[in-house]
Amino acid sequence: MSINQSNRSNLSLPSTSDTKDRLSHANSETDNISTKQIAKIVLLTIVSVSLIVIGSMYMKQCPVGAYIPVYLLVTGLMGLLKALLSLRTGVPSDPSEQTVLRQALMANSSKSASLINCFLLCWFVIGSYWIYNIYEPNYGRDCNKTLYLFAFWMVTSVYLTVAVILVTILLIFFVKACAFCMVKWKSRSTEVPANV
Repeated sequence: MSINQSNRSNLSLPSTSDTKDRLSHANSETDNISTKQIAKIVLLTIVSVSLIVIGSMYMKQCPVGAYIPVYLLVTGLMGLLKALLSLRTGVPSDPSEQTVLRQALMANSSKSASLINCFLLCWFVIGSYWIYNIYEPNYGRDCNKTLYLFAFWMVTSVYLTVAVILVTILLIFFVKACAFCMVKWKSRSTEVPANV
């Protein structure tokens, strides 16, 4: 028997059931990325790219608020980094390396995302100060109107979103507290008083 024939006999194709198992495992892994996650990543990418474009286009056109374009640029870059990290953890790995590699990626991605979120929170506070500090600049000579209004409304929209979320949470808490009080009140009013 020649070497080629012995190598061919040792090479075997995976069975059909083995291939089906691997494909179904890969499909179940891919299903872990939900439509909601994809929509968040796409929205984050669109906003981040718009921040980068506006920040870089008007880099030297706001002498009164020279850090506003830098704020937009850095925020956009960090947003893209966050979107890339989200994608990295959603991509399925080889099923044989699933446990070790996937867990390592998730742990590192979680730590990285936490670090990015902390940075973005601090950066947001600083950016808010830079933007609101020069509110209503002279658009002709102090700052480009497109740059300033874009930055202003991006920051303001974050504050408005947080306010809506907080009001919604308070309303839900209030409704649940009222429902709890109503149940207690009804249970007390239906109790039969003991004869004295």
